[in-house]
Amino acid sequence: MFKANMKQLIVRTSVVVGLAGAASVATSQSADASVDMNKVNAAEKNQNQAQSETTSESNTASQEQSTSTTVRFGDRNETVREVQAKLGIPADGIFGPQTEKEVREFQANNGLAADGIVGPATKKALDNGGQVASASEESTTSNETASNNFK
Repeated sequence: MFKANMKQLIVRTSVVVGLAGAASVATSQSADASVDMNKVNAAEKNQNQAQSETTSESNTASQEQSTSTTVRFGDRNETVREVQAKLGIPADGIFGPQTEKEVREFQANNGLAADGIVGPATKKALDNGGQVASASEESTTSNETASNNFK
């Protein structure tokens, strides 16, 4: 009987100690969890502001690209749509294989560097119904654009 009482006493003591330890841990965790919400709110505001600035910069870059005078394979914008319309092909605004082929043909037929890139000289020739400004201007612009892509 003494052994049975001793076992019960040990088990009860273990349970009580365990519960006391858990309460101690819970108390210390809640004490550590006290946070200055003003700092949290300020940090969230700064993060949101940074995200807004990044989005704004991204939108500006997209707008600059779409108003660019140079368009090439893979571009998707209004300038591509205008070029396609002037070439007499479906104007979906996507510079794909058909557009590149038509641009190369137009350039070759008009004495321009047939690189498939619509730079200032090709754009000007398209605007003038096939009248070329200067082939060297287009070639130089295409080379500059290509070198800028590797920077």
